Amino acid sequence: MLLLTIGMGVVASRRGILTPPVLSALSRVVRILTPPVVASFAAVVVGAIPALRGLLIAPGGGAPLGLALAAARSLVTLASLSALKAAGVVLPPMVQLVILVEAAMPPAQNSVLMLHKEGQPATAAAVARVLLLVYVAAIVPVAVGLSIFLVVSGV
Repeated sequence: MLLLTIGMGVVASRRGILTPPVLSALSRVVRILTPPVVASFAAVVVGAIPALRGLLIAPGGGAPLGLALAAARSLVTLASLSALKAAGVVLPPMVQLVILVEAAMPPAQNSVLMLHKEGQPATAAAVARVLLLVYVAAIVPVAVGLSIFLVVSGV
């Protein structure tokens, strides 16, 4: 979201589409609508609509779109960086690498900690077991991804 916002602003200003007053108003909106704010609003909308919520959190514990969303995250990040590069926005190679690596890493243990805090140790243990399997399964894809990201970022 942030990369798209910055990239669109740079491209539009270079083509003369945005005038200074419009850029000023747009910069105020961008400061208010930061990615965490937009994500929070999107989460409320998705959580409030049962059909959308069911795609991410099924009553039986499965997540029909969970794997697809995880795979799409890395692809969208790679596409965003490629679009910025095509638009002439040059990020330092190390910044590109950090963005790509962050998008490709498996989930953190925050959900386990939150479940423990809520007094659900059995559920926390089940989530921890699933995360262990995810971490083991991620060894090869993360290594391959890092190799590709090193080439893409130019580090």
